[in-house]
Amino acid sequence: MIEGHRSEITVVFADMRGFTEFAAIVEPEEVISVLGEYHQEMGRHVTEHEGTLGGFEGDGLMIYFNDPIPVPDHAARAIAMARGMQTGFAPLAQGWERRGFHLGLGIGVATGYATLGRIGYEGRYDYSPIGTTVNLASRLCDQAEPGMILASQRTVALGDIEAALLPDPSP
Repeated sequence: MIEGHRSEITVVFADMRGFTEFAAIVEPEEVISVLGEYHQEMGRHVTEHEGTLGGFEGDGLMIYFNDPIPVPDHAARAIAMARGMQTGFAPLAQGWERRGFHLGLGIGVATGYATLGRIGYEGRYDYSPIGTTVNLASRLCDQAEPGMILASQRTVALGDIEAALLPDPSP
């Protein structure tokens, strides 16, 4: 049994803008195809930066850092991952645009304490964080425009995050 405990974590929420409208007008097979491309690209960044994927909810993703596996500089890793996600999303969005699909990516990031542990019912449990840090990351994601990463003040204060938020100078 995994007991609940408090831990400082950084939580990232990523959500496609325009997805609900897209899913309402195309065939389910097209939705699954787009989600497959999206999840493949986003998952690559989660793995590369040693995040923990909290789950898929359609086009929404929750990723957290520093629990259950401790990682140094979790806030900076989360921002680097978010930046990589935005960079990796751009060519996908361009391809979808050519097919008539207008999709963007908004990301919210927050750092703080949360309670993590087993949530669910007999036969179906997940390991998940809960608390105000998780809620803040979700709300920041809700506010993020396509192509934007919104980070909490605490996340920014923990590292050279402002530099990570600047546009990528590479071609």
